[in-house]
Amino acid sequence: MGKKGGTRRYFSKGYKLSVVKRNIDGESSGKLSKELGLDKSRICHWARAYRDKGEIGLETKRHPGNPLLTYQKRKRLSTEDQLRYELAKKDIELAKLKKLLEYQRGNAGKGS
Repeated sequence: MGKKGGTRRYFSKGYKLSVVKRNIDGESSGKLSKELGLDKSRICHWARAYRDKGEIGLETKRHPGNPLLTYQKRKRLSTEDQLRYELAKKDIELAKLKKLLEYQRGNAGKGS
């Protein structure tokens, strides 16, 4: 069974590129997997991303996190921060509604 809830490992773009280049040069992903202690699927994913997008495909994607958290931690907010907080809440609500609408449109074409 796989490991659940482990810590996320960070791999630099340079490291990913070196692994992918070795794979492209003929080393099997299975051999690299054993040697480097990586999942074979991870190496295949990196190689596919490199083929599709080049080096940009190997960059780590940053996740923005919760935009409201910075405002919720403070005891007192300035008027400007209160407005930013309300705007951030509205942006999140709008994004959820757009996603719901896309979902409903997608299911409408399938019929019941």
